[in-house]
Amino acid sequence: MAGSYVLSVEQSTSSNRGFRGSICDASSVGGFLLASGVTTVVRHIFSVEAVNEWAWRVPFWFSLLLAPLLYLIVKQSEESKFWSERNEQKEAENIIREQENAQQRPAILDLVSSPFNRRQLAGMVGVMCSTTS
Repeated sequence: MAGSYVLSVEQSTSSNRGFRGSICDASSVGGFLLASGVTTVVRHIFSVEAVNEWAWRVPFWFSLLLAPLLYLIVKQSEESKFWSERNEQKEAENIIREQENAQQRPAILDLVSSPFNRRQLAGMVGVMCSTTS
């Protein structure tokens, strides 16, 4: 449910974003009403014994009819432009991380490699020595 809401809002324009978001909320309520209606019809068509034995499965069989339709809808929908842009940014970040990891060296060498880091290290050692005595 949350994924459909995000996808519909991301793919809409700013003028109809609220309307598309409200369709997701309304479809949730509509689904509950449809399920209640199908269950009511099943209980009126079949006897109590039949419902208790096997007919309780009939409403679930209707979901098997909806599953291929929903699969086609999801399969044919495009990725939102926000997701595509974010995915490209993540790929670039992963390339940078790979480069950093390829040239990684022990942390102690990084700590003493520049004058700034050496001064920080000396300052930390000095502070620790002054607080322990």
